[in-house]
Amino acid sequence: MLQGHHLRGSFGEEGDIFKTHKKMDNYEDIKNELLDVNSIFAELLTRAGALSVTDNDGFSQWKAISRQIAEKIQGETLRVAVIGSIKSGKSTFVNCLLEGDYLKRGAGVVTAIVTRIRKGEEPTARLYFKSWDEVNEEIRNATAIFPGNTLQTPGSAFDLRRETDREHLAQALASLGSDYLINRGERNADSVLLLSYLKGFERVKDVVSSESRTRIHASDDFNLHRNFSGDDSLAIYLKDIQLDVDAKVLNDHLEIADCQGSDSPNPHHLAMIQDYLLVTNLIIYVISTRTGLRRADIRFISMIKKMGIMDNIIFVLNCDFSEHENIFDLHALVEKNREELSLICPDPDLFIFSSLYNLFSKTENHLTEKDRARFDQWRLDQPMKVFSEDESRRFKEAFDRKLTQERYPLLLRNHLGRINLSCQGFHHWLNVRRDLLNSDADRIETIVSRLTAEQKKSKEIGAMIRSTLDGAVSKIQKDIRHEVDHFFDPFSGELIDRVVAFIREYRADSGFIEEELGSVGFTTTLFNLFQQFKHAVDRFMTTSVNPEMMQFIRKCEHRVAEAFDQISKPFEVMVKDTLADYNTTLRDQGLDPVTTRMDGLVRPNPISVKSISELALPPAAEVMNYSARIKSDAVLRYGAYSLARLFRKVFKKSAEPKYTESLKALKDGMRRMKRETERTIKAHFRDYQEGIKFQYLFKFISGYADLIHEALMDHFTAHQTDLSNISDMISDHHLDRRKTTQTLDELLGETTRMAERIDTLTIKLTGG
Repeated sequence: MLQGHHLRGSFGEEGDIFKTHKKMDNYEDIKNELLDVNSIFAELLTRAGALSVTDNDGFSQWKAISRQIAEKIQGETLRVAVIGSIKSGKSTFVNCLLEGDYLKRGAGVVTAIVTRIRKGEEPTARLYFKSWDEVNEEIRNATAIFPGNTLQTPGSAFDLRRETDREHLAQALASLGSDYLINRGERNADSVLLLSYLKGFERVKDVVSSESRTRIHASDDFNLHRNFSGDDSLAIYLKDIQLDVDAKVLNDHLEIADCQGSDSPNPHHLAMIQDYLLVTNLIIYVISTRTGLRRADIRFISMIKKMGIMDNIIFVLNCDFSEHENIFDLHALVEKNREELSLICPDPDLFIFSSLYNLFSKTENHLTEKDRARFDQWRLDQPMKVFSEDESRRFKEAFDRKLTQERYPLLLRNHLGRINLSCQGFHHWLNVRRDLLNSDADRIETIVSRLTAEQKKSKEIGAMIRSTLDGAVSKIQKDIRHEVDHFFDPFSGELIDRVVAFIREYRADSGFIEEELGSVGFTTTLFNLFQQFKHAVDRFMTTSVNPEMMQFIRKCEHRVAEAFDQISKPFEVMVKDTLADYNTTLRDQGLDPVTTRMDGLVRPNPISVKSISELALPPAAEVMNYSARIKSDAVLRYGAYSLARLFRKVFKKSAEPKYTESLKALKDGMRRMKRETERTIKAHFRDYQEGIKFQYLFKFISGYADLIHEALMDHFTAHQTDLSNISDMISDHHLDRRKTTQTLDELLGETTRMAERIDTLTIKLTGG
């Protein structure tokens, strides 16, 4: 579990700030015990099968449930995303959680790597590389409009693997001046991408392939992953990194991710973070006390709120002891940040401690001389030290509570309910056979006749429920289709209308245009204008449009849940009444009733539906492919205007003001860019709209219906036992009745003990 450094002095005996919390142990205990119970159940079914008295329906279903539970529990993962602005101390914070210096601190900002950390027996780094197709596509997008005509790939699309293409790209970049590479004080994002790809090619050419490939660094080679995460020319070739480490905070079902800075200059990086946040169970937002809450933080936190996932967030104010004169100075900063956060997130969960101090505490024996000097100095500041340690413990308690009490139970509750019903059904199956084994033929015939009639009624109700749910699926899908189509409609919906309005209303700074024309010429000015426009559109998409789409999808999910909740209520009553009639019949025939209760259907929730159905939203990254025709059209127009100016001079007509032709060509070029961008984005939305409907929401609806039907049918299966072959079993003269009775008694005793363990697990899991 999460471990910190040892306490002394005012905290009494040596202790641990991040001491393992009992609740997290309870989860691990519950999970392992549930798996153990499930394993025992599978073994009991095998032993019962050896009696050669198994039936086809319920028995095979219990076996299937047992297999599914084992697979699902082993495959489920809780994800914790650590996010924040660049240089806020995210990697240091993650290292603090892991109690080791696993992540490279201060990695570059031009890449969009998400470093995921999982449990492993030995340090292992898995580097997931892009394919050559993905690399070349990024380069082609970055060079869709390029200054001058130096980048040429005649006859075929650009391919970085070809030496001639690399030479053309290098020449094109070399021909550009600093006005292209650095514009308005910022490095051009596309130029950084292109230069990084060229610089890193020789070092990765034998690793990257036509398909995505994974490279593994383990044991002594583990730290080689830092070469990639800390070098933009190598990191640019990666999709993400997974580190497997033997850290106490981790377990087989927990993943912690160190995400790119929220203020990355590339909007597509932000979109990749959004994709990960959608599958995240807990968000930890790190803010540095050196800078406090910045504008980029406020924008990003507001975006998270718009996405509808603010209930999953914890804020950590990462304290730098060296930045504060005293504890009062720190308290003033804390209150200021708390007030600002409260404007976006009322009553935020805010924790203030030094991640670096905690990390030094756990790695004291490996500190450099410089770090040891800092650490020794910090330990002398008792007020700051004590405050940080108190907050560290408070954070640990909140961290465990969020996961163990609010998140982990969702993973286990459904499994526990299914194994409970299966256990009770199996107990009933054993009971009936034990009771009938020594009965006479007339009694057996009567019981079989009565119970078969009840079971026939149950099957008819089950078929009716399935039919009704199928009809509900069609209706709900129709309703959701209408909502999705309306939301994305370019005429009646607001979303696309706002995107189009943003594109059409975008205006470049006229003063900047004339200044650029005078200093760098037409083509570079055109490129810089396009880059500014593209960056503005991309940022609008990621900060405004994407969160709104995600919020809409979450609303659709909740509407689906509400619709099925209403539909399932009468089914619950029908199933409950049918099972009551079945138990009455059992009592009338002198048999023990089934002891399961149906106080209410345990309905699925969107998280479990998506997990079980393995659903994922289409990527949030808005890949806008702009046609290279934009540039050529503008250049042709410039040539036409220049020719017209020459004719005017020949015929001694007054020449228009300086840059008139260039400004007209740029105006036409910008109009073309906007039109092309609008067309591209509309086409993208049409594809996204269809993907949301058919690949996500419709499957979500079907998956929700399946889980409700499964929950209801589990109750029927628990109560019913196929008696079609019971007479054959009783009349079998080769059957050793005494031995069979003994085996059934043993199995009944073990299922009773298993039921008691399940009851105990239920109390632990629900806190009841």
